[in-house]
Amino acid sequence: MTKKKNPPGKNQRDDKTAKKIRDEGAENLRHNFEPKKQVHVDEKGRKLTVVMGGETEMNFLWEQMKTTHALQSKSDSIANDVEVLRASLADPQNAQDGIQEDFEKLEHEAEALQGPMRDTIFEKQKAIVANRGIHVLDFFPLHAAATFKMDDDDIVTGFENELAKIEGKMKDLRLRLATDD
Repeated sequence: MTKKKNPPGKNQRDDKTAKKIRDEGAENLRHNFEPKKQVHVDEKGRKLTVVMGGETEMNFLWEQMKTTHALQSKSDSIANDVEVLRASLADPQNAQDGIQEDFEKLEHEAEALQGPMRDTIFEKQKAIVANRGIHVLDFFPLHAAATFKMDDDDIVTGFENELAKIEGKMKDLRLRLATDD
């Protein structure tokens, strides 16, 4: 009895099919470790972004979210302090040339610091997150971070020295205003 031959090209087709199956399996395994993103738009046009992933990705996102919240809250506190000082200097009793000039310098320094802080929030972190294969719309809305209790003093933002310098100058101006009354 003679051995029955396969039709021409069958082995080649089988090899291609097996390779395709292996490639699809490898692709699926690679995607299992990447975080998944889902965006939903509600009836009012608001976007809800859900990011799903492993523990490593979620820890990374949580750290980024805490840093973003810390930067935003520190930037807001600087802005509030500048407004309080501006209001107290608007009082005619406190209108002294030396204090007014120091306040203008301090205000300029605060604005110069807030710019890089905002850039860090919206550009650097989006780039870091995008490098990890995660694409989040404008990173995290800061009101979402506000729902969690966070201690901003423990978070290193990279702006600690500049913040301390500006806060010290604000404290000095407040003391000068208080002693001049």
